[in-house]
Amino acid sequence: MAAICAGDPGNYAIRLDVNPAYENRNRLTVFFRFFTVIPIAIFWTIISFASFFVSVAAWFAVVATGKYPIGMRSFVAKSIRLGQRVTAYGDLLTDEYPPFALE
Repeated sequence: MAAICAGDPGNYAIRLDVNPAYENRNRLTVFFRFFTVIPIAIFWTIISFASFFVSVAAWFAVVATGKYPIGMRSFVAKSIRLGQRVTAYGDLLTDEYPPFALE
């Protein structure tokens, strides 16, 4: 069995590379980031609750029909993407403010 090292990407289906930009950061903007993330975090929380209920409804749809409804899948996937954008912005990994939309 081969040892897994940190630099080895392995044979994974999904891989995420994040290159945070630590240079040219102003301490004041980093301080205010925690205040600017509050509105989008509230929006994300509301979308997350809706996503939970859509996931439960989708489970019943899958049990009844055997297929995951496309619209429900799309909504849940977009809410997960929004969560990743909000988390990256809040964790100072990106300076791009997440949109108040499911894109």
